[in-house]
Amino acid sequence: MGKVLSARPYHARAASVPREDSKHGRDSVVTIFNGDDAVGSYRRNHGAFGSATFEPFESDGVWYALYSCDYTSTRVMKLPECVDLGGESPAPDGFCPVEFYVPRFRSYRFGYSSGHVIEGVAFEPTNCEATVTYPNGEIVRAEWGPWQSLDIGLVAGCIWGDDGTYKLQVFDLSRASDGVIPRDDRFGYLELVDQPLPDAVTLKFYDGRNVVTILCRQERDLETGTFLDPVA
Repeated sequence: MGKVLSARPYHARAASVPREDSKHGRDSVVTIFNGDDAVGSYRRNHGAFGSATFEPFESDGVWYALYSCDYTSTRVMKLPECVDLGGESPAPDGFCPVEFYVPRFRSYRFGYSSGHVIEGVAFEPTNCEATVTYPNGEIVRAEWGPWQSLDIGLVAGCIWGDDGTYKLQVFDLSRASDGVIPRDDRFGYLELVDQPLPDAVTLKFYDGRNVVTILCRQERDLETGTFLDPVA
């Protein structure tokens, strides 16, 4: 079972359909919902990963979404209007997204009956219980702040002409409202495990910084332990 994430008001459902301009291949029609209500749709020129390449996030009280109508690029839209704000242009030899994930977090304050207080930041998923009683009788009361979206988006994807495994790259979402979402490969050439992004990455706030744990795959020689470079 995957992790339980914080609620997002928007989600997408995708249906694979025949490609309009060719007898071969399929597209996806991606419908965007706010709760149970459809608010918009777009066509993606790939028959797979339609819902996984739609990820809503919040910035200054306004909702946006990373999305991929062309399988070789990522763009950003404003919600609920579903208006395209900008982003990457199609790049047939570029980075092809297959899944987006914008982590959510919230502040907390734990007050212990002994008088001890702990404050911090917790990323999803987190325990949302308001009161916990330990076996020794000590009571902890939790106060949670509102959920917020990180201004960094994670993307798993394939590098065109590569070995087909998924790599991890990052979008800077601090200027998403202007349609500017620069992407970088700050983690280098990492091969992700074959799991959904929220399971492959775990975030925590530690020692004044956001720390990410990434589950990666490696191929090694069984006899020697030597790392086998997939691009060598």
